[in-house]
Amino acid sequence: MSPTAIPSGAVTGRISPQRALFVNSGLAFASAELLTAALHESGHGLAAQFFGFSPHIYAFYENNPSGDACETLTILAAGGVRIIRSSTKDPGAVLV
Repeated sequence: MSPTAIPSGAVTGRISPQRALFVNSGLAFASAELLTAALHESGHGLAAQFFGFSPHIYAFYENNPSGDACETLTILAAGGVRIIRSSTKDPGAVLV
């Protein structure tokens, strides 16, 4: 094939099933990561609101207000607990 030749797939405008699977899988993974990050950061924000702070949630970042050590550790741990809580099959399950 000469360097100026157009590949046959480019003429029809179709992509191969393998490439479509790759693109769709990438979009699904990226969407899942964004949703997971939003749930994680909302856990920090909800815990901070519980203690009476006004948290600011950004993409992949939550501005933790300063409180005493117990409040700060609870706010930091709440992100992970929120992810675990949202992934349990039983909505009434209690985490210990």
